[in-house]
Amino acid sequence: VKANIRYSLVLEKIQPLTDELQQAEAELERCQTRLSSCEAEIAEIDDRVSAMKDEFSARTREAETLRTGLEKVQATLEKAEKLIGQLGGEQDRWSHTAKHLESQLDKLPKLMLLAAGFTTY
Repeated sequence: VKANIRYSLVLEKIQPLTDELQQAEAELERCQTRLSSCEAEIAEIDDRVSAMKDEFSARTREAETLRTGLEKVQATLEKAEKLIGQLGGEQDRWSHTAKHLESQLDKLPKLMLLAAGFTTY
């Protein structure tokens, strides 16, 4: 009987501890479940960050390629503008030469007639 009474006293002292242990284990299970979901979410975020880094790298390379192409086009445009400026002077010279040749062409029949007259005289 004394053993049963002792056992009863021990159970009375241990019962709150057992209940507290069960609550702590349940809380641990909830925390582990939450930890697992947070780790999965972090892994998903890491994957998205990695994908964004890859996309950023690709866009940076594309921007660099476009910038290089733009520099080439600008250099070509500057050369073309310089050439057009130089050709503008050539156009003036050619126009002047063409007018001079037209005036000489107008005088040619008269000069030919004069040369024929001197030749026959």
